[in-house]
Amino acid sequence: MNKYVLSLLFLLAAAAVFGQSKSKVELIRSTYMQAATAPDGSRILKVRNGTFKQDYSTLTSDSAYFYTELNIVEAFSHVVINQGDTVHIYSDKLNYNGNTKVAVLTNHVVMVDKDATLTTDYFTYNTATRIGTYTDGGKLVNKETTVISKNGYYFANSRDAYFRYDVVATSPDATIKTDTMRYNAGTRINYFYGPTLINGKDKDNLYTENGTYNTATQQAFFGKKIFTYKKLKALGAIAYFMIEKEAMARLLTM
Repeated sequence: MNKYVLSLLFLLAAAAVFGQSKSKVELIRSTYMQAATAPDGSRILKVRNGTFKQDYSTLTSDSAYFYTELNIVEAFSHVVINQGDTVHIYSDKLNYNGNTKVAVLTNHVVMVDKDATLTTDYFTYNTATRIGTYTDGGKLVNKETTVISKNGYYFANSRDAYFRYDVVATSPDATIKTDTMRYNAGTRINYFYGPTLINGKDKDNLYTENGTYNTATQQAFFGKKIFTYKKLKALGAIAYFMIEKEAMARLLTM
């Protein structure tokens, strides 16, 4: 699991460096605009029904404050970020820094990437790297698969989602509980990197610490510490109870 976490941190750090190229946020259109001066002397544009653009991203909202000299937009009500025909993000509020290209979206956040939908209440998204992060609970729905977790990292370019802490993935054929997991919305494959409980619809439950599970084909591969509960029952009730207790304890105390 440590290798997994280090790899994820490396990806995030490399992406942050990549996203530092500078460009200006532009106000393309609005139905109302009024210039004002902030207490520090910087210029503010009060905007209604505005459309902003930076590089390949557009931002719309019912109202906004545009800090032109700082390259920052604060947007309110019906906030939408669009990136081409694939990624669309909706929220009630947004703070966007055009220098770092990082958007902080709050309240009723919904990110749609083709057939994958992510929901949370606090979400940071880098429009350059196309990486989104939540750290206080979120949910990803992709066709018949739903994944909830405390922390999540979504890479729109690869359609990979990384989940940490209290991860529960459900599909018509299985429920998966783990601490660390990667899921690809394109291939619909789960990757496990730590203690994992898989409860099948036929009650053939399994514990493992490494492997993959394809939610589309129901094909699985497990590579480390595999215990199938149905087979363990044949060894006796005590052995079954000890394995089940160990697995649950590890998941509950991670």
